[in-house]
Parts: sequence; structure tokens; C-alpha cells
Amino acid sequence: MFADHGLECLESRRLFTGASVSHGVLRVVGNETNHNIITVNNSVDGKNVDVSVSWVTALKVKKNFSASFPKSIGFKKINISGGIRSDTINVSQANGSVGIKTRIESGRGDDTITTGGEADVIYAGKGNDVVNSGGGKDLVYGGLGNDNLSGGTDNDTLWGGNGADTVNGNDGDDKLGGVLGMNTLVGGAGHDTFVVTKLSNNPQNDFNALQDKLVSKEKASDTDAPPA
Repeated sequence: MFADHGLECLESRRLFTGASVSHGVLRVVGNETNHNIITVNNSVDGKNVDVSVSWVTALKVKKNFSASFPKSIGFKKINISGGIRSDTINVSQANGSVGIKTRIESGRGDDTITTGGEADVIYAGKGNDVVNSGGGKDLVYGGLGNDNLSGGTDNDTLWGGNGADTVNGNDGDDKLGGVLGMNTLVGGAGHDTFVVTKLSNNPQNDFNALQDKLVSKEKASDTDAPPA
């Protein structure tokens, strides 16, 4: 059964799975209790944003939601939410960058998140997550778990959170957060900022004192990083 605005009501006690536009935001919601495959991409002609959410229920029933939203209706942001299982979330570049600011909260589970040339804010949440944020000036929070976070060609900020994380800024002047946990920090090309309690707590790193900046912060005063 479908409710208004293209959302499927799974149970009266649950949130909706699907997508809708409200107050200038395209909201995409995965199934809360099952593994999701969420894809957001441009239509072939670039005039619409196509959304697909696929999942399999506990009874092995395959379900899918899909819709196409014209950019002409004026949404300026995309918010994507996963569930408590391992989700795969892809903001595809198949037909070029979506070009709309995107926020992703994948929730719990070992999630895989891939985004493109738009400016992204990504909260990977609890779990051993893999995030590739692509182009654009991105802000990525790994959260609790052993995460693998990679930026792209622009100036990105990536926070590892609690756990043994691998944080790779790649190109650009990036900011890498290794305040919590024992992490691998790779700034890559560019003039990068390493934010740590002690660099020795992150023994695998490519910090270069001639071109990079080192910032020391205590955990309690680290206001830039959210709680793990």
C-alpha cells in the first residue's frame, strides 16, 4: 500500500520507506530493519533525480521503491537515511554529478557509502563502514567502529571516531580527525591538517612538518567531532 508523497507505509508503528520532497528537501528513507540498497542519481537527460530503494524482508520477500523527481520543483538538498542493518548507499555519477548538497545518515551496520561531485555531509554511524566521498568539499564522520574513510579531489574534513580507522584525504587541503582511537591518517597531496591528541596515537600517518599542520586537542574539548 502506498501513502501520499511516494512513501510506502510498512507498519503503522514504523517510519516510511521511500522518498518525498518537502520544504525544499528531497528525503530518501531506507527500510529501518533490513539491509538496503539505496541509489540516487541523475536521469539520463539530467532533468530529474532518480531514486531507488531495494530491500529483502525477513520472509525473503524482495521489495523495491523507485521514483523520479523533477529538479524543476525546486529542492535544494537531499537527505538520505539508512537503517539498523548494513546498507549500501550510492549517489551515482552514471549521468554526471547530481550537483545538490547531500546529507547521509546511514545508521547502524557495516555500511558502504559512495558519493560524487556534490558537497556531502556523511554520518556513517555505528559499524565498520566504508565511505568514499568523491569530489566536492565533503564532511565525513565515521562514528563508532573500524571505518575506512576516503575523500576526493577537494578540501575534505574526515573524522574517524572511536575505533581503529583508516582516514585518507587524497588530493586537496584536507582536515583529518584522529582524536579518538588509534588510526591510520593519510593526508595525501596538499597541505593537510592533522587533528590528534598525540600524533603517536596514530602511528601510521604521512604527516609532513614542512607542508602539513598539526593540531592537538583533548577529547573533551574536541568540539569539531560529534560523539562516537
